[in-house]
Amino acid sequence: MSKITITTCGIVGYGKLGSILAEAVSKKNRLLWIIDNNKKQRELIYKKFYKRISIYYKISNTISIPDIIIISANDSHIEYVAKNLSIVFENKLKDVWVVHCSGVLPVSVLSSCEKLGAKTACIHPFQTFYYPEISVLKNIGWSIETNHNPQLLQSFITQLGGKPVLLPYGNKQIKVLHHLSAVFASNFLSTVLAGAGSLEEMSGMNRKDFLPQIIDTTIRNNFKSLSKSEKIPLTGPIARADVITIKTHLKSLSNHRTLRNTYIYLSLATLETAKHYRIINKQKFAEIKEILLSSLKD
Repeated sequence: MSKITITTCGIVGYGKLGSILAEAVSKKNRLLWIIDNNKKQRELIYKKFYKRISIYYKISNTISIPDIIIISANDSHIEYVAKNLSIVFENKLKDVWVVHCSGVLPVSVLSSCEKLGAKTACIHPFQTFYYPEISVLKNIGWSIETNHNPQLLQSFITQLGGKPVLLPYGNKQIKVLHHLSAVFASNFLSTVLAGAGSLEEMSGMNRKDFLPQIIDTTIRNNFKSLSKSEKIPLTGPIARADVITIKTHLKSLSNHRTLRNTYIYLSLATLETAKHYRIINKQKFAEIKEILLSSLKD
């Protein structure tokens, strides 16, 4: 793939992703402007990019049109932003890339721009952006969904340090499943780790002395399993069908409703996984499931 130089880029929305993209793109001297209608967000932009780029609070204030317009707004606002772009820029959008970064929305939410000759796409970074650190862009996969030649977008993502991967155009099922994978890997994992941290605090132990090591080993074990297409490296009371330990856990959490219910729901999910991979038999599955469900409280 030959290298393509992107001259200009504009970003609509300065949230977690938008702020990181803005910093990354500006380091390549390609960021032309940022648009955000939130006053506090614009104050952050001024502090970060004072006199280096143009900052607007609405699309109609913009003067120039960049090569790529990235809509990094909330999913519920993307189609609205696209319609505003089409109203303000009209036929000037011809051959301009207008892209959104949603992991679930189709490219068709940008149809108002496509009708005016824009090249539309979804570019979704497979990463979590809780802390606005540019380093999180390094070596991550970006899915690209577009009905146009993606070479320019592939080059753009590569220059940001990412790995561009094409998704089949218009296949909603593949796209949603891919996004769900990110939810499992990041969002659900955060719930698990938060629970582990709370339990260590309750026990009086220092979580920094214990959790990083076991988490690191668990992740490495699972990476090995993925690469070798083996069964998941599941250990612990459910994998052993250790009913006594599960009952002991539930009793210890009897006065901690949130943690108890979290434990139960996670155990139920793990139980289903253990059954699927034939780690436990049907009899033990049914026995443990009944114990867990009977322990649920409002």
